[in-house]
Amino acid sequence: MFRLLAYLRAFGRAAIAGTLVVAVLAAVLSVAGCSGADDVGKGDAAQHAVPDSGDMPKGKWEVPRQDPGLSPAQAEEVARLAALGYLAGYNEATSRIGVTRHDPARSFDGLNFYTSGHGPEAFLRDIHGNELHRWRLPIEEVWPHLAGTSLGRGAQYYRRGVLFPNGDVLAIFEGYGLIKLDRDSKLSWSYDGGAHHDLRVLADGRIVTLTRRVHLRRDVNRHSPVIEDYAVILSPEGEELVRVSILDALKNAGPEFQEFIDRIPTTDDLMHTNSVEFLDGRVAKHIPAFAAGNLLISFRRTSTVAVLDLEQEKIVWARHGPWVRQHDPRVLDERTVLIFNNLAGTNESGKTSAVIEYDLVNDEVVWDFQGSVEFPFFSKGCGTARRLPNGNTLIVESNNGRAFEITRDKEVVWEFYSPHRAGEDGKLVANLLDMVRLAPDFPVDWVRRPLETRSTGD
Repeated sequence: MFRLLAYLRAFGRAAIAGTLVVAVLAAVLSVAGCSGADDVGKGDAAQHAVPDSGDMPKGKWEVPRQDPGLSPAQAEEVARLAALGYLAGYNEATSRIGVTRHDPARSFDGLNFYTSGHGPEAFLRDIHGNELHRWRLPIEEVWPHLAGTSLGRGAQYYRRGVLFPNGDVLAIFEGYGLIKLDRDSKLSWSYDGGAHHDLRVLADGRIVTLTRRVHLRRDVNRHSPVIEDYAVILSPEGEELVRVSILDALKNAGPEFQEFIDRIPTTDDLMHTNSVEFLDGRVAKHIPAFAAGNLLISFRRTSTVAVLDLEQEKIVWARHGPWVRQHDPRVLDERTVLIFNNLAGTNESGKTSAVIEYDLVNDEVVWDFQGSVEFPFFSKGCGTARRLPNGNTLIVESNNGRAFEITRDKEVVWEFYSPHRAGEDGKLVANLLDMVRLAPDFPVDWVRRPLETRSTGD
C-alpha cells in the first residue's frame, strides 16, 4: 500500500494530475456533524450516500464525469469522497441542558461563543447559560445553486466560528466554504474554496484556514481519487492569498521525515488535517522549526502533529506522541502545547479521551486529564481544549454535547450541556463542535436584548 508514497520526492513540484476540483463536503445525510469521517475508509462507503450526477451543483464544484482523465468508476469514487462527513449527533440526548455546575469563585467568568451540529447557527451565552445573541444563515442563502442538492443538504451547520468585537462572525460550512456575517446575520462575503475544520484570524485581519480537494493524485494513487488538504491564507475580505498543499509539503521535507510519509495511506482521506495555528515564535528559542509565521497542524488519520513552513512549502517538524486521533493542538508557552487526545485508551470508566499538556522539548506529558467512573469523558471525534487566563482549562466533549471547565487540580468548576438536538425526532444530542470563553470585558454593546434560554435549539 505504501510503496507509491516512497516515490513522492521524485516528483518535485509536478502538476497535479487531472482537472477535477471539488470541495469535500459534510455528509449528505440529513443529519450531517462529528465523528464518522474521522475514520474514513473503504468500509465506510455503506454509511454515506453517494450523490448521483443530478445532485451535483453546476459550476466549478461539478463532478466532470466527461473528463477524459476520469473513468466512470473514478467519478463515482469522487462523489463518494465528496459526500463523506460527520453526523449532527451520535449519542442519545438526556434531560440535562444548560449550566449544571458553576463555582463562581474558581471558574473564569466571561461569555461563551459556540457552534453546534444541529444547524447553521452560532450562539453567544453568558456564564449562566442565558442566550444573548445568535447568528443564523443557511448554506442555500449563501450559494443558492446548492438548494435541493445533496451538497446543500449536507453542509447544514457551522463547524467552527470566530466572533469579532463588533458582532461580526466568521463561520465554516464544513467542507464547502467560509462566510462572514454581521451581527444581524447578513452576509458580508463568502469563500467557496472547500474550507474545513479550523480557522484563525491574525492581528492584521488575515485569515488562516484549511481547505480540501477531491481529485486524482497519480503520484499517490494511479487509480482512485483521494482527498488532499491545503493550508490557505485569506485576506480580511476573503480573497485567497496563499495556498500550500500539505501533502506536497511533506513530500518536500527531508529524508528524516520518511517515516511520516510511510504512515500516510494511499486511499480516501489521506491525512484528515483537522487543526491549524499560526505560530508566534515563542517555541523557536528551543525548537527553531517553530519560527514565527509557520503553522502548527494536526493529522488525525496518522496521529501526527507537525509544523509547516509556508515560505519553503515543506514540513519542518513532526511528532507521533502519546496521542491517538488527536484534535486541536495549541501552543501554551515557550515549550508546551495542549492537545485533545480523542482515543486515549480505556480505564475503569470505559473508553476515555484525555487532554494532555505536552512538553515539546523533553517529549513528555507534564499534565493530563482523563475520564473516570465519577466523571466519564469520551469523544471519538472532534473536541477542543483551551487554557483560560486563570489557569483553568475549558474542554469541549463534542460527541456528548458537553463543555466543562477544570482547575489545575482537575476539579470541575463549570459544566454546560447543549440544549440542541439532532437526529430523528430530536433523540440525539447535537455535537457541540466548539466553544470559546470570552473575557468579561468583551464588548457586547451591540447585543440588543438578552434572549430567553432555549431548551430545544429550534
